[in-house]
Amino acid sequence: MIWSHYLLQVNIYLVVFYAFYRLLLDKETYFTLNRIFLICSGIFSLAIPFMRVDWFSKQEISQQIYVQVEQLNQFIVQTGTEAVEQKFNWGNVIVMIYLLGVAFFLIRFTLQLLAVKKMLKGIKSGLAFSFWKKKVVAQNLPEVATVNHHEDIHIKQLHTFDVIFFELLGIITWFNPIIYLYKETVKSIHEFLADEAAAKFQGDKEAYSMLLLNQAFGVNVNTLTNGFFKKSMIKKRIFMLH
Repeated sequence: MIWSHYLLQVNIYLVVFYAFYRLLLDKETYFTLNRIFLICSGIFSLAIPFMRVDWFSKQEISQQIYVQVEQLNQFIVQTGTEAVEQKFNWGNVIVMIYLLGVAFFLIRFTLQLLAVKKMLKGIKSGLAFSFWKKKVVAQNLPEVATVNHHEDIHIKQLHTFDVIFFELLGIITWFNPIIYLYKETVKSIHEFLADEAAAKFQGDKEAYSMLLLNQAFGVNVNTLTNGFFKKSMIKKRIFMLH
């Protein structure tokens, strides 16, 4: 399979699956189901193009069409070689831009990992976040036991796996705006799941909502981590909690 064709199909499936999610699941409070759907959407988007190739390769008619198309392509290439050589090759430019984008986001991802490693070595006042099996919770936070439980949920449910998966997927699909919606949505679902458990732990949804609201101006942390205080999510987290 040609890489460009595969990449195009992956991005199309990502759009289709996310559109389905927004239309039917976005307002639902089945957070675990929503999380599974989004992860499967990413996995299936990567896998389906291979499945389609395997299926079509078994069809005799498709094989005949493929041969005819290949013959036509060879004819076009042979007859148009001189004309193409004289023109600017936009295909190479697009490939170079794509590879530069991949390199940029790969370097960015690596730097973020190094930043997380550094953050895990020290506890900053007012900070609370988790990454894989490690967490950082400042002891000067109000309701620190509840915040600790919130971060424990992130760890137990392996939320970092989702974040890393979509970050890696985003490296090869960086030009597709939908991938950034996937990242934002899956992180929101992580917070809804942890909030739901933390509110039960505290025993009072209203009190937990006030805890979120009072800490709305907390410290922003690395995008690879699951942070307790994320300013942009506070309003929706309180809404989904009820």
